[in-house]
Amino acid sequence: PNGDTYSLAVGPVTLASQSGTSLYNVAVGVGAMASETTGSYNTALGSQTMASANGGDYNTGLGYHALNAVTGNNNTAVGAEALASNTSANDNTAVGYNALNATTTGQYNTALGVGALSSNINGNQNTALGRMALTTSTSGSNNTAIGQSAMYNTTTGAGNVAIGRYAGYANTTGSQNIFLGYDVGLMTLTTGSRNILIGTSDAVDTPAAGTDDWLNIGNTVYGDLSGKAIAIGGTPTSITTDVTLDLSNVTDSM
Repeated sequence: PNGDTYSLAVGPVTLASQSGTSLYNVAVGVGAMASETTGSYNTALGSQTMASANGGDYNTGLGYHALNAVTGNNNTAVGAEALASNTSANDNTAVGYNALNATTTGQYNTALGVGALSSNINGNQNTALGRMALTTSTSGSNNTAIGQSAMYNTTTGAGNVAIGRYAGYANTTGSQNIFLGYDVGLMTLTTGSRNILIGTSDAVDTPAAGTDDWLNIGNTVYGDLSGKAIAIGGTPTSITTDVTLDLSNVTDSM
């Protein structure tokens, strides 16, 4: 295009605006990289892929509208509408339809799965693996969600880890929580922070939506993490913090 013998354009209006030479861009598809002028080492495969992109380097887009508006560098988008809103952000990876779709300036994010991190705008260093994982997160950072719809409702919460289908599903703004297991944290915990929930069902949760510093392992072992106290058995909503082991909720003989 326009005298650049190191770039390749295949399709109508492809690389139509490129003005620089020796840019090493590859664009295949109707309107792919149509607005690019000076960016280099970019690859766009698909109709309208990176159509409005301009100035970014080392980006790879595969799929309709993927990386549509990118001006940042080192981004990879595979799937229709993946990273479609990304502008100046760098070092994002999105694989799957609509993955990281709304991200504009958020950086260092990885989304794998349909709709994963699709609402993220400026959150950084998130990892979402699974269909609809972290799908409503807008500005939360440093979250890791693995499993279908894991931490689905988290919006601004940060530093959370959820592993398992629907793990941490109800969490919205809570931060530094750990959810391990299928359906763990599905119903109750929304705004609480620094909780550790481990189990195999939605029965494993916190006593209240805003509970902080709670440990629940399989609805058998409970802990007050701030008071450094442990309880065994029953369904406690609080733990006596002046004892090492609280057995007041045990109802059977030991």
